[in-house]
Amino acid sequence: MLVDSDLERQTLSILLAFQRRMGRGRQAAVTIEKPMESIGSAEAEGGTPPPPLIPDFVVVTRYRNGRKPRLVLESMGYADDGYRDRKRVLHP
Repeated sequence: MLVDSDLERQTLSILLAFQRRMGRGRQAAVTIEKPMESIGSAEAEGGTPPPPLIPDFVVVTRYRNGRKPRLVLESMGYADDGYRDRKRVLHP
């Protein structure tokens, strides 16, 4: 899977370990996707199209009982408060 940074590579490694753990004993099937296009709504709000939403990963877990939660993941690259404050504005 192509990734954009070492941080994404680390995130993918964690996700792959999660996928293996969930697959043991067939607890659940986990799919890890790397979106290349926006997963956001195509509907215009107030006549203005929404900005693209292209997360780092989308993880879908399919449980035997039929439940299928979907997790959208964005790897945040820095721990400083300024970076996190900017990301809160970009990705509320």
